[in-house]
Amino acid sequence: MTAILDQMLIGYDKRVRPNYGKQPVTVGVSLYILSMLDLSEQNMDFTFDMYFRQFWHDPRLAFERRPNLNKIVQGADYLKNIWVPDTFFVNEKEVKYHNAMRDNAFIRIMPTGDVLRSTRMTVKAWCPQHLQYFPFDNQLCTLEIESFGYTMSDLKFRWEDGEHSVQMSPDV
Repeated sequence: MTAILDQMLIGYDKRVRPNYGKQPVTVGVSLYILSMLDLSEQNMDFTFDMYFRQFWHDPRLAFERRPNLNKIVQGADYLKNIWVPDTFFVNEKEVKYHNAMRDNAFIRIMPTGDVLRSTRMTVKAWCPQHLQYFPFDNQLCTLEIESFGYTMSDLKFRWEDGEHSVQMSPDV
C-alpha cells in the first residue's frame, strides 16, 4: 500500500486543480445531518452537526485495481498531499471540526480517480428570521456553499444525489 500511495504522488502538484486549463472540476456535495443543536431567534443563527461530503474526479490519482485493492481509504493526514476543493460556507459564523482521538475525516480514492472526502463538523450559520408571527412562525435556514478562490470556470458545485443530497438522521 505504501508503494501505491507514494507512486500516486510522483509528479503530482497539489497546487494545481484537476483538469487545469480544460473543463472545470465538478464537485458534488452531500450533507448528512446528525443533530440540530440550536435555532436562535435572538442571534439569528442555527447550529447543526453533520457529515459534509465532497466528491470529485482527479485522473492523476487513478491507480490499477488489484486483487484485494478496489479502493484506497486514508485519514485526514493524507489530504495535505493532494488537491482538495477550497469549499467554504458563505453564511457561516463558526465551524468546529471534530477530532476526538483523531480528525473525524477521511478520503476514499477509487481506481478511476474518483475521490470522496468526508468530514464531521458542527456549523453555526446565519439565518435571517421573520418573527412577525412569533411564536407561530416558520423559518427556513440555508447553508450557502461556494469555492473561496475559484470561479465557475474552474470549479462548479452540484448536489451529489439530487434531491436526496441532504439527509437527516432519524434521531433529528
